[in-house]
Amino acid sequence: MDDERVPDLPLGNGPMELALERNQTAERSDIVDMLTQLKDPEVVARLCAEESFLQKFVFRGLNDLKPVWDSPEIAHFNVGDFIQVVDRCTVLGVRIIGIEIFTTEGQALDIEIPEADSNSWCVSFVQKYQERIDLSMCATYEVPDRVLNMPPESLKSLD
Repeated sequence: MDDERVPDLPLGNGPMELALERNQTAERSDIVDMLTQLKDPEVVARLCAEESFLQKFVFRGLNDLKPVWDSPEIAHFNVGDFIQVVDRCTVLGVRIIGIEIFTTEGQALDIEIPEADSNSWCVSFVQKYQERIDLSMCATYEVPDRVLNMPPESLKSLD
C-alpha cells in the first residue's frame, strides 16, 4: 500500500482554475483598495466617528465580552445584550449589515449577511440562540451621516 503512487492531477486552465484565479485577483484588488482608503484621513476620521458613536450610544452600559481571540476593537456580546444592541440600532437608524455568532472559545457557529435595508431580520436570527449561554455575538454596522450628526441630547433617552 505504501508503494502506491498517487497519480498526478492535471494542471491546466480549466474553468475551476480560471474562476479561482479571477477570485484571488479580485480579493487582492479589494484589499489594496481597502488599505488605500485607510490612508485617507477623511476615511479614518469617519471610521473613528462611527466607532465612537457606537461605543457611546449603542454599546453603552452593556458588557463587551472582549474575547482574546478577536480584535479588541470588535465588540462582542451575549444574546441578551446583543438584542439590546439590535433594539438601539433600530431606534437610532443604524443598519446592522451582518452578524457573526461564536462559541466563547472562538469557534464560528453562524454568520448572516442578508441583503436587507432594515434590521427586521436580526431579532429572529439572534433568538435562535437565546437558550445558549456560551456564545459571543458581534456585528458590522453602518452609521448614516444623519445619525452621526444628531445632537447628543437627543440620543440620551435610549434606555
